Amino acid sequence: MDTSTTLVYDGSFNGFLSCIYISFKRKGELTAIKKTETGEQELFANEHYVPTDVALAKLVWNGISQKRHAAIRTIYFAFLSEAENIEDMLRTYIQYLMGVLKVTDMVDIHSVSVTLHHLAEKVAVEKRRVESFVQFQATEEGYLAYIKPKYNVLPLLSKHLKEKYRDVTWQVFDHKRHYGLLYNRGMLQFTPMHAKLGHAV
Repeated sequence: MDTSTTLVYDGSFNGFLSCIYISFKRKGELTAIKKTETGEQELFANEHYVPTDVALAKLVWNGISQKRHAAIRTIYFAFLSEAENIEDMLRTYIQYLMGVLKVTDMVDIHSVSVTLHHLAEKVAVEKRRVESFVQFQATEEGYLAYIKPKYNVLPLLSKHLKEKYRDVTWQVFDHKRHYGLLYNRGMLQFTPMHAKLGHAV
C-alpha cells in the first residue's frame, strides 16, 4: 500500500475494527476507511480490501477498553449512526485514545469527540423509540415485526427483546437495511430479510 491507500471493509463493526488494526500497523500510510457492499470487486488502484478478522477486531476492542472503557459505548453507538465519514472520525478518535494521534491532527480532536458523542446520543434515543413502538404480528412461525429506524439500531435491540419475549419465537426485520434478527429457542442470529410487508416504526 502506498501513502494514499484507502482501506475498504464489508460494513460490519468487526470489519471496521479490522481496518483500525491495519491502520495501526501501517501507521500514517492510509488516508481513509470506507465500507463496500461488493467486497473485493470494483476497487480502485489505491484501495485495499480488508477482510473481517474477528481476532484482530477483538484485539483493537480490548485495547480501547483498557485505555478508556467509557469510550466503548460512544464508539459503537456512533458507528451505528452511519453518518458521513463516520469511519474516519472514529479512526481519529481511537488513535487519540490509544495515544498514537499525529500532533497535526490534535487540533481537531475536540470537534471530533463532540460530534461522536452527539451521534451516539441520537442513536441511543432512536433505540429507545424503537423499543417502545415495535409491533409484532402473530404468524405460524412465531411473531414478526418490521422496523425502519433512522439509525442502524437493530443490533442494540437484542437484549431488550430477548428479555421481553424470551418464551416465544420472534423475528424483527429492518426494511431500510434489509436484514433481520431471529430469536428461536434461546438463540439469537442475524438473517437476511425475506419479506416485504409489515409494520414500520
